[in-house]
Amino acid sequence: MSLKYNSTDNVISDYVPEELHNNLSNTKSKVPVFDDWRHIPKEYATRNRWTLQFRKVKPKQSPAAQYRIVQTRKLETVNHEYECAKFINLYHLNQTSPVKKTPLNVSRYLYYRVFVEPADKTKLIRWTQGAWEYDGDEKYWNPEANNWGWRNFKEGMGLQQSINHIRGKDIYGIYGSENSYCLIIDLDYHGKELDLFLKRLRALQELFHGKYRCHFQVADNNAGGVHLVLFFGVNSSLKSRRRWLWNQLAEADRKDPELNFTKGSEFDPQFQIEVYPDTQRGVRLPLARGRTMLLNKPLELIINRGKEVQDVVGYIQWLGDPERQYMSKEDVYRYVVERLDVRPAEIKGQTPQNTIVEKATKPQKHEKISLKGKTRGAIVGFWQDGNSEYFAHLNAAINTTLQAMHAEGLTEEDAVDVVMSYAEDLPDKTVSSRLDNLPEVRRVALRTANKIWASDVSGKWQKSQERWSSIGFRVSDKTTWNVSQKKYEDVVVDCPELEFTEGEKSQLITELAPLLVGAKQAMKKEKQDEVIRAVAYFLRYVRCCSREIAVENIPKILSGFKINIKNHSKQTVFFRLLTEWDWIYVRAEYCHPSKHGIKVGAKRARAYGVGKPFVDRLNAEPVEQSTKNTNQTTQYNMDLYMSPTFWGRPEITDISSFDEQLEEHFSDYDQTNTHRKSGK
Repeated sequence: MSLKYNSTDNVISDYVPEELHNNLSNTKSKVPVFDDWRHIPKEYATRNRWTLQFRKVKPKQSPAAQYRIVQTRKLETVNHEYECAKFINLYHLNQTSPVKKTPLNVSRYLYYRVFVEPADKTKLIRWTQGAWEYDGDEKYWNPEANNWGWRNFKEGMGLQQSINHIRGKDIYGIYGSENSYCLIIDLDYHGKELDLFLKRLRALQELFHGKYRCHFQVADNNAGGVHLVLFFGVNSSLKSRRRWLWNQLAEADRKDPELNFTKGSEFDPQFQIEVYPDTQRGVRLPLARGRTMLLNKPLELIINRGKEVQDVVGYIQWLGDPERQYMSKEDVYRYVVERLDVRPAEIKGQTPQNTIVEKATKPQKHEKISLKGKTRGAIVGFWQDGNSEYFAHLNAAINTTLQAMHAEGLTEEDAVDVVMSYAEDLPDKTVSSRLDNLPEVRRVALRTANKIWASDVSGKWQKSQERWSSIGFRVSDKTTWNVSQKKYEDVVVDCPELEFTEGEKSQLITELAPLLVGAKQAMKKEKQDEVIRAVAYFLRYVRCCSREIAVENIPKILSGFKINIKNHSKQTVFFRLLTEWDWIYVRAEYCHPSKHGIKVGAKRARAYGVGKPFVDRLNAEPVEQSTKNTNQTTQYNMDLYMSPTFWGRPEITDISSFDEQLEEHFSDYDQTNTHRKSGK
């Protein structure tokens, strides 16, 4: 087998075929829906599939089609089965762009193709900390529970999970399906019969050394056994492969019955040792963290972005090299034996606290917290400020938020996307350690939403939604969350027009224009003039506004200008720059002690006044403030009016450049392989 990736070029049309529009069985979607993957045209694929073809979906693309999977669910409490549909988004070739091939991404994709893709797509195993716990009647996964072990997950393994495994971030295992590229013999020792283990290891080496790309995976220390990997290079029937292996091992048993590799018969092949892939049991994948692959030599770790990771390029290179070399039998034998955990059983039992594998027990129930009359505040407080006073855990917050969005009439998919955006924007990530693993949070949100949207909206939620709608509050729209403040009202701006000096214009172009229109656009004369007009109008607005101005109202105030200031951080920087320049000042702080205690509300609305440079130009009255140390009156002492609650000033940079990624430049893949072979 030559492990070289060649993607085919597809010649496709630029439109969706008319006959596909008739297959619209999903009422929530206006795109074609396929019920059989065999009917999906080759120009449609998932994000993962396009990635494997070295293409990526362009930003902000809506799905061009969907693939529907009908799943059967069971309610254990009432012994009732029902069907629900799961939709997988598909994207058209025209919605993608090519990705440069590098030795690293080619090797990662090939690893996924030969070890992960043929596996069962409905389940996997992962070595992880955590346990299932209960909050009242709700069962949730607590990733912080001191309980390590293999956990089963009812999902298929994707490309990113495969990459995380190679990088050592996670340890994954797969279940067998119909076909496989390899067989893995798990020869366990686990402190039982050492002589039998060593004898079996010798026998397996005699059978397979130098054949079928035979190589080994062993733990770096305290090994409980060894994995022997037979890689055949072609995808073939797993059932036939296991029968072939049974015949090989049965022949060894006939020569030496003490090996006891097999039982049963050729028509009912069974093993006395563990052989994978297996449809009933999961197996750890090659290149696992804390393991070493024994090829022509022990596969060394490499440094990638400052971290030691498995050398997947070297591994794929060895598998695809027709002139590959193997470690000698004696070197393999010695390497494995030196790392075996041969300590007495009583010493092995003294496992460190953080690696104990215990059976998860049902903890005491948390005290139920009533949200009556507090639901809106609980939702806003959690997602806006990270306040977990009313939610025992992240799952509870997700559940309540999705219930509210269900009542608002959002679709299941849109609601999950909104909740994930809230999770990504949470200011306090210490609310839950699971926020470090957003894909896992999304899976929780998807499962929760699936249950909620399977039922009608309850009467309680309907009443809550009607009450919130009457005051303009929507859980799915953060701009409506601050409904307790005065709503925006137009101010009659009747003061004189404002003309800036050349120095003031230069200041605006240099510091404010990149914020409001982006650094590249700020170089254009028409964009500079638009920023100047917008700021001039805002200063006139401040001059004519006698009440507070909420930060969130800036987009409404400046809605007549072609600038981008919808982001809350931009709004805050806009206010802060004008105050630092003394163009405006904080005339009054609106912070009520009974509500805020000793803390000043950083996001509270404030009343502003125009600064000293514009008092005469806008016919404003100068502000007088008495000092504490003298009887004199100091006219317009700005230091007395500066708000202490403005955020620290960040550097003004090209905001549009934040999404750009640096591309790693590698030499040609074939040239790299040549260098590896030559030992350079």
